[in-house]
Amino acid sequence: AAAIVCAPAVLHDGALRGLFASLAGNARAALLADALLLAAPTALVLAAVAIIMLIQNQQRGLALAAACSVAAMLMLPPVIGFAVHFCLVHSPLQFRDHAQQLGLRQFRQWRSAVIPLSTGGLAVAGGILWLNNGTSLAHSLYASSFMALAVLVVPHMLVPLVMAHLQTQQARRLRAVLSRL
Repeated sequence: AAAIVCAPAVLHDGALRGLFASLAGNARAALLADALLLAAPTALVLAAVAIIMLIQNQQRGLALAAACSVAAMLMLPPVIGFAVHFCLVHSPLQFRDHAQQLGLRQFRQWRSAVIPLSTGGLAVAGGILWLNNGTSLAHSLYASSFMALAVLVVPHMLVPLVMAHLQTQQARRLRAVLSRL
């Protein structure tokens, strides 16, 4: 995860500086790009080690996904790299995990939710581009989009941890009840 965040600073420092300044509305926010550049070598080495460990553990698909995400964030401009990572790696892996947890293993079980939501998302994106005459997004909309993503990151990362904790507690209570019987 740290490599995904830090990688754009290596080859796209200027774009990243502009993005941070635009998002924060303050030129000093561009200094965050310097901090990411300082952390990037360590994060990228750790990512390489993790990818090697995934390969050694016969998890080649995850290794390839991680390598592609890091490469996209390193080589592509920050926003495009993030879109590639999010849409082609992160979201499909999350969807697969959630579908397995919910027991939705076949397309017909989940198509009624995924197809309308995906179509709706594409319609919103198309509508924004149409309203903007196909030009790039206004800075305020662009900044708002990233701020909304930032607000969602913490709950997105905490919910699986909380759910795992609750499942563990529920399993302990069930074992305690069964042991009393």
